[in-house]
Amino acid sequence: MSEQTRDRTEFRPSRVKPFFGFLGTLPFVVGCVFVLVNGGAETWKDAMILGSCLLFFGGGMVFFAWAALVSGPPHIVVEDAGLRLPGATAETIPWTAIAQMAVLRVGRYKGLGLLLHEPQRYLRSDGFWRGLLNRLNRAQGYHISIATTGLNGSQQDIVQAIQRLSGHRFPA
Repeated sequence: MSEQTRDRTEFRPSRVKPFFGFLGTLPFVVGCVFVLVNGGAETWKDAMILGSCLLFFGGGMVFFAWAALVSGPPHIVVEDAGLRLPGATAETIPWTAIAQMAVLRVGRYKGLGLLLHEPQRYLRSDGFWRGLLNRLNRAQGYHISIATTGLNGSQQDIVQAIQRLSGHRFPA
């Protein structure tokens, strides 16, 4: 569930998907260890293949365990002052700076599109990837495109929090 107070709601990456990722890699790691311990690697080549598989799936297992246990910064913060997007913006975007918001749905992708009055003031442009993402968002017709999948709240929860704190209404 999203962390919510009267004047602030945070949406963080979900811990459910990494947990299932961890469970998905576990049998492969156990299988590799079982084969190595029981002499399944008869040649140097077999040992290298099994070791590579163990390294790959073991690394994935560690990554998924870390992602499920460690809570990073919020992805979206909806507050009285405005909308804060730590990955995309340098500062909180005041509600008055948002010209238009739209709900985006393309296949299984769900997101929110924002048009800003002064995008250069709020958008981060540090590095190649951030600049590329900004150009791709502009090609979609928005200054910022916020992914709402994989968070601890649904797209509808995010829309309701924005409507509650900002008064903005989304086009149908």
